[in-house]
Amino acid sequence: MKRLGLSEEAFGELLAVVALFNKTNKLADAMQLKPDVKPPI
Repeated sequence: MKRLGLSEEAFGELLAVVALFNKTNKLADAMQLKPDVKPPI
């Protein structure tokens, strides 16, 4: 990521966002939630 110009701090923020997204999906799966809106095909 350094060759793309991403600093250590920015890389840490990127990892935090990815981790938050993964936790949200795992929580929704565990609670067996159904999506309110389905994407158009």
